[in-house]
Amino acid sequence: MNRLLKICLLVWLLAVCVGCTKAPTETPSAGTDYTRVNGKTFYFLAEEELEALREPLERLLSNENCTIYADTPRGEIIGYRPHDPDMPSIPEGYRCGLYDATGDGIPELLVHPNGYYGSSGTATYFVYDIVTGEEIGSMDGGNSESWCVYYVTESDELVSVGSYWRRGGWSDRYRVMTLLRYDSEEKDCYEELYLYAHLGIGHAVPDEGAPVEEWGEEYPYASYSVRGKDAYLDEYYAELDWFTSHCVRLPETELCLIDWDEVCEDEDDRFIRAQKMAEALLSSHQKFVVPTP
Repeated sequence: MNRLLKICLLVWLLAVCVGCTKAPTETPSAGTDYTRVNGKTFYFLAEEELEALREPLERLLSNENCTIYADTPRGEIIGYRPHDPDMPSIPEGYRCGLYDATGDGIPELLVHPNGYYGSSGTATYFVYDIVTGEEIGSMDGGNSESWCVYYVTESDELVSVGSYWRRGGWSDRYRVMTLLRYDSEEKDCYEELYLYAHLGIGHAVPDEGAPVEEWGEEYPYASYSVRGKDAYLDEYYAELDWFTSHCVRLPETELCLIDWDEVCEDEDDRFIRAQKMAEALLSSHQKFVVPTP
């Protein structure tokens, strides 16, 4: 009897210990494709992991918000509603993309909504978790290739950098470089200003009455900032030189955007549209770095 009790006690203790053991954190699987930077190897997300996103991606893409027009002669826009109000939805937009906004190796869906574009040359992307359909933030930038992952050799870390020009009419140009951050507790991605230059442009007329084709450009004013703080020109270019020397671009990760009009026909229903867009996104040249332990 004592022996039986001891065995039972041992089994119970073993079960308790196993139950208390913390399960390992699930991480995405790396494929065989990789790149090497400064002697360090970075593996990209396995194809089967990317393919597993197809179904939830199609489901999310198929539930765009529809524009509701008033029943009046002018047909004013009075609101928006998704095809299926019980499912996660995305806004109608110009284009979509995939980008790892959270840094976990799994891409999120980027949607460039209608109206978030203009003469400034920049665009805003809403960021969605593909599996849950939850909106987790937004990103500004130019068009394709404006966002990419860089390896910082000095700190041995990966960062997402957005780099683009913004126009302010014909007389102003803004050079913007931001870093993408993700707050895992708040589940929110946001941008942190890194380098910023505001340049004024004027006409340089060589001689009075000279024809327009002989006019040049002059730059009557300029201002700079580094990490959100005003900076002198030398400080700005010193930081830019540091970035150029210590940050290596991983071109495989550059943002690839797909226009709806490029892959869809007018007669396609929402499900066919979603399938075509998902296929275009998942079969693009873009890759996603799997974090190393």
